[in-house]
Amino acid sequence: MRVLKYFLLILILLSTCLYAKAPSTAKEAALYVDQLSREILADLQKIAKSPEAQKGDWKGIKPQLSKLNDKLPAVYFWVLPDGNYYSVEKDFTNLNLSSRPYFKPLFAGKDIVGDPIYSRSTGKKSAVFIAPIKNRGKVSGALGASVFLDELHAHLNKSFAFPPDHTWFVINSEGMDMLDMEEEYIFMNLKDELSPSLQQAVSTILKSKKGEVEYQIGNVKRYATYHKLPHLKWWMVVAKREAIGIPETDKMQLSLERFVPELQKNLDTMYQGTLSALQSATTDWSKEASIRQFLKDNLTRYPAVVEVAFINSKGILAYIEPPEYKNLEGTDISKQDHIIRFFKEPKNSFSECFPSVEGYQAAVISFPVYDKQKELQGALHLLIRPELLLGTLLKDLAIPVGFELCVLQNDGTTVYDADPEEVGKNLFSDPIYAGFTSLHALGKKVVSAPSGTGDFVYYALGLDEKITKSAVWDSVSLLGTQWKVVLIQPGSR
Repeated sequence: MRVLKYFLLILILLSTCLYAKAPSTAKEAALYVDQLSREILADLQKIAKSPEAQKGDWKGIKPQLSKLNDKLPAVYFWVLPDGNYYSVEKDFTNLNLSSRPYFKPLFAGKDIVGDPIYSRSTGKKSAVFIAPIKNRGKVSGALGASVFLDELHAHLNKSFAFPPDHTWFVINSEGMDMLDMEEEYIFMNLKDELSPSLQQAVSTILKSKKGEVEYQIGNVKRYATYHKLPHLKWWMVVAKREAIGIPETDKMQLSLERFVPELQKNLDTMYQGTLSALQSATTDWSKEASIRQFLKDNLTRYPAVVEVAFINSKGILAYIEPPEYKNLEGTDISKQDHIIRFFKEPKNSFSECFPSVEGYQAAVISFPVYDKQKELQGALHLLIRPELLLGTLLKDLAIPVGFELCVLQNDGTTVYDADPEEVGKNLFSDPIYAGFTSLHALGKKVVSAPSGTGDFVYYALGLDEKITKSAVWDSVSLLGTQWKVVLIQPGSR
């Protein structure tokens, strides 16, 4: 994950002497974040007025957006009036933004400043800043930045000079936690969750531009000051923590005894819940409106499911939810291995991971669907991103220092790893693992036994030095497909 390069330097150059030192009060921190948001939008507005943007010339727009990445890494994009968009990273994305809540106001000429967006495709929590391109009184497109809040929170933690017994967070006008010292709270609605006293504090904060509040979570009291950001409907809150009883417990240490049953439970819940919905549904699988309604009803049930699709009997992606993927409708996926297997023997199944047409590693839970005459109409697919499923379960667990967690399927392909570069690589065939005979030997044990232990030699985490490591593994399975969950402990050199 890249560091937010040059961020502090830019703030120093573009702001008052306040930014010569790290923010140490709620007011200073509010101005610090506000300055950042203003610079993002100002840069986009400047490019929107350029000849290239006015002409809709992506080749001319792209280099200008690319330069902004040196200031603040984000997804920079150009969106068209029909919702299709280009990004600096992918050029034409074949995705569509017309269903986003901000889309209509944007193309009515409104700047979008800090709207929260959760991407099912990337799993990233973001705030979007978008400037419309106005040409002869009409909006001909827009330029935007999707700023990853998980990365920004880490940078702000380093930049703020708050004492160790203090915490901080930023909420929007809906009470949603947009930024937080603790990453897992981002995108929680603090008016609905956690303690009643925090709910009351948030309600008080949103009624004024600045002030002081008290609230309590568990056995810890908070004494907070808050300030609204001058140009954004966000409030910065800085609180001193004071334990009034037994201290809050740390995150539980990761262990397979806790983690594996929870992962199995989540897989079973996705499968059984969808199966029950299918069995009780009155869906007419020959009618688009009926199919789309079923897809919409079942998309939001499970966070790890990024897409629900109906595949017709010819292997065509006929209908897809969410709408961001509508440009993929009509894609022929009949040559994909799991599709071939499914239509050869239609039954409920859980595929091995594969590179999806959406551009990421995924696995599919498939269900055959029939009409009233029991004729096969196609398949219902739940597209799962393993990293979202595993990441959600891991957020409340602390992986011990030096330990690693990975998940393999039985052909040796990495389903999940803390290093995204290793996801999708095969332990037995990828060149990066060539020559590590003990690793290959252990891999064969892992894929052939449901659980076990073993040692191997590989590079130390983040280093080029080879060390001995120990591994313990256990399994989860669904419909005959297994994942091996491996916890790796560093050993001696």
